[in-house]
Amino acid sequence: MAPACKTADVDSKQQTNDAAGEVIERLPLKEKIGYGLGDYGINFHFAMTTNFLLFFYTEVFGLLPAVAGSVLLVARISDALTDPFMGLIADRTHSRWGKLRPYLLFGAIPLGFASVLLFSVPTLGPGAKIAYAYATYIFYGVAFTIVTIPYSALTATITSDAQQRTELSSYRIGFATLGGGGVAVFTPGLVGLFEDPATGFRTLMTIYSVLATGMLWYCFARVRERVKPVRQQMARPKDIWTIYRSSGPLWILMIVFVLGSVSFTLQTGVKLYYFKYNVGREDLWGVYLLSQAIPAFAGIAIAPKIGEKFGKARGMVVCSLLTFASGIAIYLTPYDQIAAIFLWSMLGSFGGSPIGVLTWSIIPDTVEYAEWKTGIRGEGTIYAVTGFFQKFAGALGGALSGFILSATGYVAGTTQTSLALHGILATITIVPMAFGAVSVAALMFYKLDADQHAQIVRELEARRLAGQASGATTET
Repeated sequence: MAPACKTADVDSKQQTNDAAGEVIERLPLKEKIGYGLGDYGINFHFAMTTNFLLFFYTEVFGLLPAVAGSVLLVARISDALTDPFMGLIADRTHSRWGKLRPYLLFGAIPLGFASVLLFSVPTLGPGAKIAYAYATYIFYGVAFTIVTIPYSALTATITSDAQQRTELSSYRIGFATLGGGGVAVFTPGLVGLFEDPATGFRTLMTIYSVLATGMLWYCFARVRERVKPVRQQMARPKDIWTIYRSSGPLWILMIVFVLGSVSFTLQTGVKLYYFKYNVGREDLWGVYLLSQAIPAFAGIAIAPKIGEKFGKARGMVVCSLLTFASGIAIYLTPYDQIAAIFLWSMLGSFGGSPIGVLTWSIIPDTVEYAEWKTGIRGEGTIYAVTGFFQKFAGALGGALSGFILSATGYVAGTTQTSLALHGILATITIVPMAFGAVSVAALMFYKLDADQHAQIVRELEARRLAGQASGATTET
């Protein structure tokens, strides 16, 4: 393993790697938990939009599926265009709290406000309502960017050790799953307690936003930015192209990220339709989601071991095979075989959760690779472009969901035709699998393994020390 930068955090402990004779700074448990709780809070917002926004638009807000799909596509793409600029801003930030943490402190409240507006139903005419949907979703997306780009980039600045990044990402995905799962499970039932769905969604989103703000502030207080660049630089727009041009591994990961995000958005956005119309048991939605929690957390718990045994990229391939098996089985299972649907979904949950951990732990490794190749360390820039691709993929997935529903004849609140039912089924099984298959093929070309990354980190540390020594000599 490679040496991590030293810190004054008295809770951190040091551990010696006997094979290499190196000293690795171990992250304290409270910091891992604090970082994970940040994504717990973020998922109050994220889970609401991925699980319920399309449903809210078509069933509560009153948009046609094709119009809702267009809103998801156009608004998310326009929002994604702001991500690279947020990355540059983060990389140019210097404060007593670091360059990334301040955005958790100051961005949480605007994000909460935007989310409440997103899940509100104003008294407007049809055209004005469509304009409202576009405006509030774009506002939400910008606020989400301000918080999540710096939050994600923190993985690369908290530690430079590849294995600890996987552990840190396990806490992140674990808490994200807990937060997102809670929102997905309880929201439908809680909405039903109110006099009408519109009031229910708005009130719940207000409560969720307050809780999310507290979680993000706690994360801000607990985490520390330790990893420093070899040389201090002010990030410039042209650095985005410089970094990506020189980083083959990063390009591969972005392909994987886009395809994986499309697949995820398709499944999460339409799964509730599947239970409501195909299975005919919308009442099982909460039980279904709870049944996915145990295998999901089991997968998250073993993700670091999978990364150690197979490597991060190959581990993602292995886990993807389980999700493919799950998708094929659900596609072939009759709608009345509820136990089988639950069982096959649990297999997919077990296989899918480590993919999230390994994805978010492998991206920061490319930060050092890019710095090693170009001399530019740009956590914010890399995660901003990652965010751009994630939002583009989310927009594509959301729009594709709406378009498939529309093309197969879905009509809200009525008994669906066999074609519409098959469109819903294909959207959560066959179509995501097609994207996932291409993602797996791309991963086979990823060559930045743990040994190479450790060597790169050692070389960067040597450059830092040489730069410090040179500076001291010059002053003398």
